Amino acid sequence: MAESILELAKRLIRLDHQMGQLAREKEATLAEYKKLVADLSSGHSATLIPDPTDFSNPRQNTMRELILTYLRQNAGVRLSLHEIERAIGAVGERRRLTWTLANMKRDGVIRHEGRGLWSVGRDDDDPEAHNPLPGNEDLPF
Repeated sequence: MAESILELAKRLIRLDHQMGQLAREKEATLAEYKKLVADLSSGHSATLIPDPTDFSNPRQNTMRELILTYLRQNAGVRLSLHEIERAIGAVGERRRLTWTLANMKRDGVIRHEGRGLWSVGRDDDDPEAHNPLPGNEDLPF
């Protein structure tokens, strides 16, 4: 029992260290991104290129852009309608969100992975290799 507790404590410390390292890498990458955007948009309005990590202002981007940004940040992961709704700040707009997701699927921008599950593939994914779950065909609204 004591060995299990010690092992779990070591694991928690190791995970905490990894989280700190990832947070530092994220900050460095975000700073580099903002610098490149600032260099690119010199002489132009800074709002031409949105901050991909800022979901706080839903009026900044269209719902479609917010969804795509969030799904790309979680590429290869099946996300539920509820997760997407919460992440982009569209609580109370489920019908609009559902229609937007359906239209994005129709346009081939995102994937419908099954009832209530949506995703976007990683850049290295082969789009021809994607097979949605059988029996989960789209239902009309």
